[in-house]
Amino acid sequence: MDIWRLPPLLIIHLKRFETRGHRSEKLKWHVDYPIEKLDLNKYVVNDDLETNMDNYRLYAVSNHCGDMEFGHSTAMCRHLELNEWFNFDDERISKVHKRESIVSSYAYILFYSRI
Repeated sequence: MDIWRLPPLLIIHLKRFETRGHRSEKLKWHVDYPIEKLDLNKYVVNDDLETNMDNYRLYAVSNHCGDMEFGHSTAMCRHLELNEWFNFDDERISKVHKRESIVSSYAYILFYSRI
């Protein structure tokens, strides 16, 4: 399979749940993903496209903490005008101060936009 063009918005779903027989469990591995520049140029075979057309910047993350039986979902989103991150947890919104909060083992859906 060849990739000729990537979309303006890219959504990556990380496999965080695994079924083994009749039992399911949550996978809690840390995945290090880029915030500022996800470069996918090496995966695109079309040389006619402009350079850097396939670079992405993270703008939101869906998180899940807990296990298969009980858990809680939150989201982190970048305010595009302020270029700052905010955490959305039910009725509470707070500013994110540390990169470690954005890149965590709780992330399961990553939202990227083309730079």
